[in-house]
Amino acid sequence: MSANTGSIQERGQYTGHYRLGDQDELADRNGETYVSRQDFALAVIDMAESRKVLGKRVAVGPPY
Repeated sequence: MSANTGSIQERGQYTGHYRLGDQDELADRNGETYVSRQDFALAVIDMAESRKVLGKRVAVGPPY
């Protein structure tokens, strides 16, 4: 799993939403790549629980 380390915001606002993609950096419709730490953590937990991405590299980014 990847996210541009500068894109994970320590004090970013939790939205409860994120987007998964391949290895490419993901941006919203404004070109922003930021995702809050809480949303990134939610993505990690959801992926672990669903087991849909086992053995794959994925990117986490903001929703559109």
